[in-house]
Amino acid sequence: MLRALRSFLQVFSAALFFLSYSQPSVALPFVLDDKAAVKDVISHFRAEMAGLIAQAGGEARVTLLRAFQLSDSMINALTAAYADSLTLTIGQLNEQQKRAFSQTGQLIDQIENAVKDPTNRALQEFADTNAIIADVASWSKRPIVTRYSPGFIAPRALGSEVRVSVAGLRLHGAKVKPPVLRIGSTEYKPDDHTDVSIGFSVPRTAFPTNQNTPSLQSITLVLYHDVSGLMPWNWSDVEEIPFRLLITVLPETLGTYTVMTVVSKQGDDEKVLLTSRVLKAFGEGGTFTDHDCYVPKEGYKFDINSAELHETAHTAHKDNDTSPGTNIGRMEYHEGMKTDRMICPQARSTVGCKECGGRTEGYMTVNMVKPNFEEKTEKTQPQSITWNKDIPIALTEKAKRQLIELTLFDAITTVSAATVAKTVQFVKIDPDLQNQVVILRPVRDWTAR
Repeated sequence: MLRALRSFLQVFSAALFFLSYSQPSVALPFVLDDKAAVKDVISHFRAEMAGLIAQAGGEARVTLLRAFQLSDSMINALTAAYADSLTLTIGQLNEQQKRAFSQTGQLIDQIENAVKDPTNRALQEFADTNAIIADVASWSKRPIVTRYSPGFIAPRALGSEVRVSVAGLRLHGAKVKPPVLRIGSTEYKPDDHTDVSIGFSVPRTAFPTNQNTPSLQSITLVLYHDVSGLMPWNWSDVEEIPFRLLITVLPETLGTYTVMTVVSKQGDDEKVLLTSRVLKAFGEGGTFTDHDCYVPKEGYKFDINSAELHETAHTAHKDNDTSPGTNIGRMEYHEGMKTDRMICPQARSTVGCKECGGRTEGYMTVNMVKPNFEEKTEKTQPQSITWNKDIPIALTEKAKRQLIELTLFDAITTVSAATVAKTVQFVKIDPDLQNQVVILRPVRDWTAR
């Protein structure tokens, strides 16, 4: 989507900024126009953010929440600092002041690209965002919000109250009434408030909740600023200064999980027939043998149940008697050697008199086999994950690998190894290899969020 500023060009003689594209969906860095009015740039930032919030899907509402909060906080700070600057232009700002506008524009650019493809785009770290907000506060005498929490509102199953904390500068003055938190049409008074911090206790029911998907919502912190005597026409007045706070309200349903187990199953063996050479044992008077030993090809074993000895000749003679019974030899295994690793076939000719002779000939056949294993994936049906219950899953002992597919909020799908500890958004994968179990633990500690 090209960032056309046609309406601004028609109303104002100079463009606010321009954006180019290095590829169809990725914006180049934000560029400011020195002739642009400060108030118009801020208005455009607000319009951009409103559009991005409207576009954000379920995954973006979770993974990009911090970026939404940072950019919105910077816009709030700029709005408060330049509320009275009706004719000021970007060119009249010093470099430190311009940097705040430029950084805000760049962050909004990144959010726009990430919203289009939240899976494959990562935001750069804007570690100095709080420092920039502090800079804005240094050249403005108006109230400034520097940070607030929580970012995520826990589902109703985990609590009935939400603690909203705000930090900043000049948040409350001695001559004005305390700040309020406005949610919808209801206003909440603070539990505590100073010029640098404010705290509210809000019923969880104040935040509408979806059953399956997270929702990005805005609430309004209203500060009161004494502007008595600042303007010739306004000797006694209190200004109401609103700050939008962005939060993601998590749904009542956390998601589902599926276990994928990859196992090796033996298929049909591969077989190769081995045939020995023809063994020949013969002689006059006594016993004569001929044997050979065989080992299977690499990776194969002998199927000893398939081994067969084939006798092709069995003769004898004594004087004029050619009865084969005089030869009591046979086809056999040399010294009984018949294993899956080695087989030694042998032909033996044995006669009982010196004037006798005999001949035994034959060969052996045996199958060499190689086990054939196939990988098969067994997948369970999706099972529900609830916020207030840990889920133990038995690990399959002989599995080649076991994977857990998590689908959270009908929007975020990840696949992780069951044997590696990891936290995926709001679910911790906690393997206990000693007891051959992995436990899915929903994250229920919201104090750091």
